[in-house]
Amino acid sequence: MDIKKYVKGVYGNIKVDKCQFTNKEISELKKTKELLIYLPSKISPSKLCKLFGIKTNINFKNESLINNIMIKENQWFIVSNSKTPELINKSGQEAKRIYENEGLYGMDLRRYLAFISLPAERKLHT
Repeated sequence: MDIKKYVKGVYGNIKVDKCQFTNKEISELKKTKELLIYLPSKISPSKLCKLFGIKTNINFKNESLINNIMIKENQWFIVSNSKTPELINKSGQEAKRIYENEGLYGMDLRRYLAFISLPAERKLHT
């Protein structure tokens, strides 16, 4: 599958950065039950909601409690395809420490919207 063509099919005609994951890593995603997701830079949560038809009761212009990281970078990231979160039995604080210790960012609102917005049949796990 042409990854750039796939991303443009989701987001439209945008600049797509080269994926940092190798072809071998991408080919193993089905076996590891993971998904590869692309999140363009500077696309706001509000725009993502409009793009994917997600209805919210959040006034994004006045929202100050939602933190979004890495807004200026295009992001390729891999997430679990499991229906059960891997840290479900951990507190939020414990999960945060685990992510920090492993140098991971976790999910901010933009990443979460990119993850949930794609129907299962369109998620990329080549």
